Amino acid sequence: MSELKKPSQGFFFASFLYHSEKISKLELITMWKDLVGPSIEFNSHFCPMKKYYAKEMGDENMLERFFLLSTTPFDREEFVALKLKATELEIKFSDHNNRIFNFDVGLLTLENFILATGKSFSHRTYIGQGVYADLNLLCEGKVFRALPWTYPDYQIPEVIDFLNWGRSLLLQKLTTTA
Repeated sequence: MSELKKPSQGFFFASFLYHSEKISKLELITMWKDLVGPSIEFNSHFCPMKKYYAKEMGDENMLERFFLLSTTPFDREEFVALKLKATELEIKFSDHNNRIFNFDVGLLTLENFILATGKSFSHRTYIGQGVYADLNLLCEGKVFRALPWTYPDYQIPEVIDFLNWGRSLLLQKLTTTA
């Protein structure tokens, strides 16, 4: 029989795709830091989802993207509440029922990288209150690797390198507080 115990904490992650004429990057960063505290920013110029989101948010050329990673570890049980808050903020700032930003949240742990979603699918596990855990990267041999269903945004080497770096920082924080 397995022993039931609390898992290690993880870092919260945000991906913001936003219409730069309708909300500023600084407003989004402030919104995030109000939720999770100090964070590290990462920018990737590769964003294959712009065309898809332009249907809702407007001019594809005005859409910009960046990522944030908390530097404080959180209990995994708080992941659902973070997704609910992100969805609430997307709705609050919407313009005529159209979002002006897409606020995706993730959980980086020593074992994997998971995104939160409201959509069910075969590789997504229901974790409560309408939220599913979408496994995007697995850690093997101390590095993350993509899975067949991993979004293209998270398969590029520079993003995986950033998440591997974040995993190293998490390991360091967890071992110094243990």
